[in-house]
Parts: sequence; structure tokens; C-alpha cells
Amino acid sequence: SCPIVAPPAPVAVVAAPTPPDDDGAPLGEQGPCLERLRAALCQHCGLVPSDFEPRFDMVYDGVQTVTKRGKEEYLLPDKGWTKLALSVSDRYEDADWLRRRSWPVVYHGTSAQSAVVSGIVRDGFKIRGGTDKARHGERLGVGIYCSPLIDKAMRYADVPLTVDGRSYTLVFQCRARQKCYTKPEKDVWLVQNSDDIRPCGILLYPFALMDETRIRYRPTNPYKRGSKDWTFYRKLREARTVAEARSLGRRTPRLLKDLQR
Repeated sequence: SCPIVAPPAPVAVVAAPTPPDDDGAPLGEQGPCLERLRAALCQHCGLVPSDFEPRFDMVYDGVQTVTKRGKEEYLLPDKGWTKLALSVSDRYEDADWLRRRSWPVVYHGTSAQSAVVSGIVRDGFKIRGGTDKARHGERLGVGIYCSPLIDKAMRYADVPLTVDGRSYTLVFQCRARQKCYTKPEKDVWLVQNSDDIRPCGILLYPFALMDETRIRYRPTNPYKRGSKDWTFYRKLREARTVAEARSLGRRTPRLLKDLQR
């Protein structure tokens, strides 16, 4: 399924001084934009100002440099992503896990809901989100799912954050303890112990899948004729908006995957 979608233009948000550990754009004159994002997280996601460390906020400019965290390649977010750094100095015994040669960087997409976001910021990650059943399943095993690729992680950020009438995808930037994760699939890491992955920033990007967003699937059905997928795609290719695709049963992670293709 290969739709053609016209995503909204990225919102220009410029961030604060880059910490020694990270790579981003320099401070600009649009700091108030960051404050609006931070205020929205406090209002809608149950956070408070002391949960943040604004000195390390940043905007990513899309310039990819070859760099590593620990022994893994660090894949920076694309242009348009904004990072609101979290205050972590009082939550852990030291800050060694944030050094360049220490824990690798991964991303975890999630819903911009108060219980979810505040729970991760205050109490860290939990297996199955602390419930009996994982929201997106456990096809590859039990643990905390994450990815070194933010485009992969954002597929699971299905409830956006609303800021001044605009919607933003929410993804946590995290560090995963070295040698404490597996790679069961391409661009998918599985951390089996919740103590081995820590959030260090909240990343936001203009949400592309508004209900009114126009979407057009290619007329050629890519599935085997007569199969369940073939029958579903026959209906799906008639959709002309994201809302119509959703009404047919296309879930947000799949829609985001469609968009990226």
C-alpha cells in the first residue's frame, strides 16, 4: 500500500544551547515557541516545569553526521523535530549513562496522554505500560520496544499533543543500557528490563495525519487476489482522507507507515 500524502510544512522551532552530549542547531530568537510546547505538555500531560531542563532543548536541522553513542550508531531526528530535554539529574545515581561512550540513543513513540507521558517521566518505562496487555502487542517478545530510528518509533505515537490548534507527534528520546537489549527485527530493539532504558527528552514534530489530510492509495492492488489483504485493500484504495481510511479500519501506525512509503 503506497499512498501519496501531502504532509504539512514543518513548524519553525528553534532551541536552546546544545549540551556537550548531543548534536543540534544553535539557539535562535524563537524561544517562546519552546515555552508554548512545554506549557502544553504541562497542561495536557500532567508535567510540571521542574520536569524539564531547558538548557538542553534543541532543534534538529536535518544535517546527519556520523556519530555514535556507546557502540551503536546515533541516528539524529530529521529536520523539524524539536527536543524538550528532561531533568534527570535527581532521578538517577549519576549522569554517566548520558555520556557519548555510554548508553546508546533510542526512540519510543507513545500517546500524548497524561497518564502515559507523566508516568514515563516520573516512574520510567514499565513492561506493557504497567498493564496486563501491551497496547501494540508483543509479537517479538516481552519488554520495552524502541528503535534507533525515529521514523519507526513515531508510527506508534497515535494520539498527538495539541498546541495552539496544531497537533504534534510525541516521541521519547531515551538511552538503553549497553548489552541489555536484543534486536529481534530491523530497526526494532527490545529491552527486557525496564531499568535498562531511561527517558532523557521529549521530541515533538507536526502531526501529519489529521482527519482532513488528503490521502490517495495507488489503484494497483499489491496483494494476492482473493486474500483477506486483497479484499481490504479494495476498500481502502477508495479512501480520500485519513478519516475515511481510519473508518475502514486502518490504524494510525499503519497509516504512518503508509505515509513514509
